[in-house]
Amino acid sequence: MIKLKDILLEKEKPLSKEKKTFKSGKLFVMKSPYSNENVPYDHIGFITDDGEIIDMSGHRYTDDGKEPLPPQKYKYEDTEDLFKLPKNKEEAIKKGYYKEIPLPKSVDIPSETPTCSLSKKSAENCGSYVKIVLSNNGIKTTESNNMIDIATKVGEQSKAGREAIKTLDKKGRKKQEPKKEKPAKNKKSGNWWQGASKTVRSNYIKKYGGPPNK
Repeated sequence: MIKLKDILLEKEKPLSKEKKTFKSGKLFVMKSPYSNENVPYDHIGFITDDGEIIDMSGHRYTDDGKEPLPPQKYKYEDTEDLFKLPKNKEEAIKKGYYKEIPLPKSVDIPSETPTCSLSKKSAENCGSYVKIVLSNNGIKTTESNNMIDIATKVGEQSKAGREAIKTLDKKGRKKQEPKKEKPAKNKKSGNWWQGASKTVRSNYIKKYGGPPNK
């Protein structure tokens, strides 16, 4: 069974070990097919000024499972494989799978795993990552790890943000049901064969490979 962690690690590459910072003026929330139907959004991160996504995930850990991997940076188009989002961003927004919220000011995002300047705790997943980066940049956040709570708190701090959070989709993404295979047709049986015409018998034998069981 393929796990989300394996998909993420295969498609994304960690940022360079060389310390860098990226500018961002937006964060995003998205719905993946791995979420529960009652969860409106299950992933959050930032949009860098060059238009790419940068995030952390609770699904990305070192092989020994002891340390979370540093932030990843990738193009929106890669979410088609990672999170089964439409390749066209506008289509994803229209369907309510993806939403961008302006930040009240530009922030600096480190390429390494951030540590909160107040609590000294390091980020472990997408929610704690976003909140620590926001806090370190002087933007008010929330104690909640709920994606909508984080996005709403950020959005409330600017006019553009307040406009954006009006259309946050509060419904979860419905999981696609696997296609049900049609049951195999059973051969007819009974005395009908004796009274069937030659044409009916011939067609039946062609279809099923022989006469029915009596």
